[in-house]
Amino acid sequence: VRLVDDVLDVARIEAGRAVFRPEVVALDLLLPEVLGSLRAMAEARRITLRLALPPAPATWPTLVTDPSRLRQALYNFLANALTWS
Repeated sequence: VRLVDDVLDVARIEAGRAVFRPEVVALDLLLPEVLGSLRAMAEARRITLRLALPPAPATWPTLVTDPSRLRQALYNFLANALTWS
C-alpha cells in the first residue's frame, strides 16, 4: 500500500498537483510515532530502535513543514535502512 501511495505522490508532484500543508511540527512528537510504526520490522531483524532527544523541552527542534510528507520521508528512509541491514 505504501509503495502505491509513494508512486501516486511522485506522479502528483510531477504533474504539479501535489498539495503541501506546512505547519509547525514538533519533532519530539513525530519521531516517536515514526519509530513506533517501524518497531515490529526492527524487532524481526533483531535491531533495537532508540531515540535520544535533549532533556529540556525548550531545546527540542521544531520545523515548519508538511507533517505528512515528513512522516512519510522518515518512514521510507528508516524502513529502507532496516530492510538492508
